[in-house]
Amino acid sequence: MILLTLVVLLIGFLVWLSTVDTEVPTQKVEQDVTNEALAK
Repeated sequence: MILLTLVVLLIGFLVWLSTVDTEVPTQKVEQDVTNEALAK
């Protein structure tokens, strides 16, 4: 009986993990890509 309860809890935990929103929103990254060697 205890083993069955542990299996059900494990399955429930795995289902809960699959529904948790862990996605991080993207952020815009801008960098200066000028070539200083060509500017001289």
